[in-house]
Amino acid sequence: MKRLYRYKLIVLAVAAAIVLCGCVGPSVRPSPASVSAGQIADDPITAEPPASSDSAVPAAVSGGEKVNADKVGVRAAFYDNFSFENSTLTYAVPEICGIDGDEIKALNDYIFEAYYNGAYESQVLDSIYKFDSPEWSQIIYHWYINGDILSVVIQKDHYMYYASEYEVFNVDIKEGRQMPDDELAERCGLDYGQFLEMASDAMGNFYCEGFDDPEYMYENYHDEFEDGLWRTVNYENVGLCRPYLDSDGDIVIVCNIASLAGADYYMQRVPLEYVGSGYYNGYAFG
Repeated sequence: MKRLYRYKLIVLAVAAAIVLCGCVGPSVRPSPASVSAGQIADDPITAEPPASSDSAVPAAVSGGEKVNADKVGVRAAFYDNFSFENSTLTYAVPEICGIDGDEIKALNDYIFEAYYNGAYESQVLDSIYKFDSPEWSQIIYHWYINGDILSVVIQKDHYMYYASEYEVFNVDIKEGRQMPDDELAERCGLDYGQFLEMASDAMGNFYCEGFDDPEYMYENYHDEFEDGLWRTVNYENVGLCRPYLDSDGDIVIVCNIASLAGADYYMQRVPLEYVGSGYYNGYAFG
């Protein structure tokens, strides 16, 4: 027992020394120029391209060129990749580049503070040094340019269970500012009320599509099924969804879909025009 205790003290001392020496990761914001090509992570599950076709991306990802500070796009301000408990963990913190203005600088500062200092250092490294499992198995991002609109989606995947969280940023490239959701909808030919109606329909269909047989659920677990459906499509929950434009210029929403097991909700990315089997279309509660 004394030998095991002494061993743990040695391991803790080594971990502390690594942190103090900066061997694991920088304690201050690194220069993006120090991040080499190929160090921007993509989603290994969906294999979705990290950028629209007219944007430069690292050669190791999709054959494009490295994004530099003068070209509009997104690059990794910080990147780390290592093995832990037979898993490969990936952490990439994005930075918007090629767009001037105090608002974009403040946005980049917010992203770095939230995803490097917050999610990576506090919820990953600190946990590992304490012999706990990290909160996140990966932090990755996707970005798309459509005309004057840059959309950035940051994704955090939980380590202990299969679920993701997302944060969306839409930027007006010419004006160097964040774009509110109603403006994004209007640029796509929708007023905000129309957008919310379509989002509610898409979320309802996505919820129903989560069951192999929604009609069976309706008939045999009616109250539970309708409770989850209502929690998904009610105005308050729909109002929390965030839109962005994908590589095809189509609106996709990040939204909360209710669950009947596990957590109350899981975040999902759902196309605004999602229909699936269409079970929810024309659905009447009761």
